[in-house]
Amino acid sequence: MSTGLKITKATYGAGSKTVDVTQVVSKSVKDGSINLVITPDSLNVKDPAPGQLKTLNVSYTINNGSVNTQSVRDNEVFMVSAPPERNASGLQIIKAEYGYQGNYTDVTYAVQNLVSDGSIKLTVGFKEVGIPDPNPNKQKELKVNYSLNGAENTEVFKDGQIFNINAPAGEAVSNNTPGADANAVWGVITGNAILFLKIFLHIVSTYTLAKFMDPSGSAMYKVAAFCIPWGSFWALPLYLFFRRILFTSEVSLPDMSPVKAI
Repeated sequence: MSTGLKITKATYGAGSKTVDVTQVVSKSVKDGSINLVITPDSLNVKDPAPGQLKTLNVSYTINNGSVNTQSVRDNEVFMVSAPPERNASGLQIIKAEYGYQGNYTDVTYAVQNLVSDGSIKLTVGFKEVGIPDPNPNKQKELKVNYSLNGAENTEVFKDGQIFNINAPAGEAVSNNTPGADANAVWGVITGNAILFLKIFLHIVSTYTLAKFMDPSGSAMYKVAAFCIPWGSFWALPLYLFFRRILFTSEVSLPDMSPVKAI
């Protein structure tokens, strides 16, 4: 199942004067995210209703779930972030507060409990979030910080507005080609083979120094053979070679005297 944000339909205009901008809006989605200021120019269309306030009506899905809809007026921003992931977490409520300026109550737990299978449909009000009306004479709002496949989004809903989104968790289909997967497997095999070779040479180096070093030498060199990382497999045998050449007190030389005639 595919994951992330997918635009299914988008129209722009006023009343009966609308144009289809699905393709343009879809192309504005980058890595599952869109942040688009709504104007005729940004949608690459001629103004379908000059002099009138126009609206972009968008239908989209997240993680191949049910269709979400959103209406965005001229010069407002259509913003959704739901990047595709192999293990898509869907909708997660991070924090939710209800109230008015200077008096907000944390209702995160209540809103989290309203999410079912990555979906929520909440008509904002004090009863719906499970608290008493903090002030009947004030216009209140719900501030929600939530994530879609790990990407954070923030929205504010006034009393009576609907917080409605559908983003079920899902597993993405791998975009790797068979060749890429084979290369990845070969890389793992090669890496493990190199690691094995390094360990083998390290052990050989330790054994060589312990076996053939001058018995009168300090045991610290044997310890060093094991403690020095992978480079020891060439450093220690070289050390052993030059130590025996330079510090051996008696070196047997071949007899070079002339042979006496019989």
